[in-house]
Amino acid sequence: EAKAARTEDSYDKVSILFRVAEMYSEQLSDTSGSRRAYESVLQTQPDNIDAYEHLLALYESTESWDELVGLLLNRLEFTDDTYEQVELYQRTAEIFETQLGSGENAFLVLSQAFEATLDDERFGSDLERLAEENDGWGSLVETYQKVVEAMGATFESIPVRLRLAEWCNSKMGDAQHAAGQYQQVLGIEPDNLAALSALEVLLEQYESWGDAVGILQRKVELTHDPDGRKAAYEKMARLMETRLDRGDDAIEAYRQAMLIDMSDRSVLDSLERLYTTRMRWEELIEILSQQAVILTEDNEVVEKYLQVGELWESRLNSPDRAIDAYRQALSLDEKCLDAMRALE
Repeated sequence: EAKAARTEDSYDKVSILFRVAEMYSEQLSDTSGSRRAYESVLQTQPDNIDAYEHLLALYESTESWDELVGLLLNRLEFTDDTYEQVELYQRTAEIFETQLGSGENAFLVLSQAFEATLDDERFGSDLERLAEENDGWGSLVETYQKVVEAMGATFESIPVRLRLAEWCNSKMGDAQHAAGQYQQVLGIEPDNLAALSALEVLLEQYESWGDAVGILQRKVELTHDPDGRKAAYEKMARLMETRLDRGDDAIEAYRQAMLIDMSDRSVLDSLERLYTTRMRWEELIEILSQQAVILTEDNEVVEKYLQVGELWESRLNSPDRAIDAYRQALSLDEKCLDAMRALE
């Protein structure tokens, strides 16, 4: 050790220190002496991989967690290998959290890892968990904002922007920033249904009903699944009717939903209500007749035929068609007094 201290040439010094470490380990079984020798190697040559690996094993075997963290962070400065960097970040964060009980430091390390690698898939979930546990949402949102700015308007930035937008709204109460990120996603990928759906919820949350309807119209255009299209049409119709006072537009949306599924009673009932209030009698008869087709209880079907007959008779002045409707009611219930009276 004294010889190593006197030696000025770094390569010679390192060679001597390795021999010292070996003697401490193999001849004296002195772990602390080996540690000192390998630490001296790294002081002389900070990027020496052999000394690093020996110390890594020694620190782990003696559970010297603080020293191990320092070793791992030091190694990060001297490796350009992306895979190794990721492993170093993850191992350091794990030690901070599980061995040293410092979730905050684990969060900081993974934040640095994310900024360095832009790998949301690898680090996003752990960062979200640690932010929740350590009240780190403000810092995490700031980190993600830096990353999306660095990534630019690329397809690779989409999952990062979606996660950032969700946190801005749900954790920071910043709906405007969230909406901005969803719009950025749609600017990159106009048919991104995740962004459309999230923006739809956000617009409804803040009662921006007209914009919400616009989003639903885009979803209809992009969705190929019949159930998804029908759900969008129904929601659009409800907003048009109840929030925007656009009853005629609501009718059209409900009719589109009906064309997808002619047996949906709620859609037919909505159309019945809207046609009744607007006195659109022939279209109302069409809906009542369709209801009669799908209903399974005879008494309900009879009631629909009676309504149809009354409309033909009193609203449209068509007695022949009214008679046909009353006779259909009697074919199901030959004792139906209302039908009998109407036919007298």
